[in-house]
Amino acid sequence: MGLLYDGSMLNATVLANILLSERLFILRILPDYGVPEFIPGQYLVLGLPCKDPRRAGSFCGMVTPPPSRLIRRTYSIGSAPHQKEYLEFLIAVVPGGALSGRMACLAQGDRLYAARRPAGKFTLKTAAPGSRLIFAASGSGVAPFVSMLRAMGTWPCASEVVLIHGARNRRELAYEEELRVLAAERDSFVYEPILSRPEADWVGKSGYVQSLFESGELHLNAARDHIYLCGHPGLIQESIALLTKAGFVPHSAKEPGNLHIEKYW
Repeated sequence: MGLLYDGSMLNATVLANILLSERLFILRILPDYGVPEFIPGQYLVLGLPCKDPRRAGSFCGMVTPPPSRLIRRTYSIGSAPHQKEYLEFLIAVVPGGALSGRMACLAQGDRLYAARRPAGKFTLKTAAPGSRLIFAASGSGVAPFVSMLRAMGTWPCASEVVLIHGARNRRELAYEEELRVLAAERDSFVYEPILSRPEADWVGKSGYVQSLFESGELHLNAARDHIYLCGHPGLIQESIALLTKAGFVPHSAKEPGNLHIEKYW
């Protein structure tokens, strides 16, 4: 149910909370200890005390921890390691979630808990140099890929980078403008947004990320490509089934592969 809470645990300050939709927001924080060293793709544990007052529009947890507890969850870092002004997180509000609804209500100057050490192995260290990198994300699962794309070290190690981002609607295409600019600037980068519930004026792709693996339009090559999946269980499970049939091997510590998976649930 979380750590026993005391006031000294709140060691980071909110610099901005940018609302993208009723269920998605960008949170920028600065820990008192500064921005730690991390590898793009890693996550950090954030937390808030359960006794924090619920603000208008927040979600109540289905199972509420005792007021004396600190609620903690892991969130992928979206900023790049060289950005020392803040840490950035793209967070989806989980209906009934104990923490995300509270996090959505944070305002500039509010305090929260941030662990000192980022962690996680969902990084480009597991990709062979010169590979074509295919990043496939749904919802807030795009965050680790944004961190990778913002880091200059990503580009020398890849022949091409393709980012597929699935969202419900255009408001939830976090970082769309930044990614379109990047695609215009770099011939080696392809940005492919796809919406499951598009607005009437949407002229891009409609459907789900995994449909692009099935259609053949990505011209997948298991001898050349490394694919990274992050997001909803439906994306993960269906993509694994499709990609293993195409010759991709899930990566693990015991068996290196070219299919890398980060589960958000």
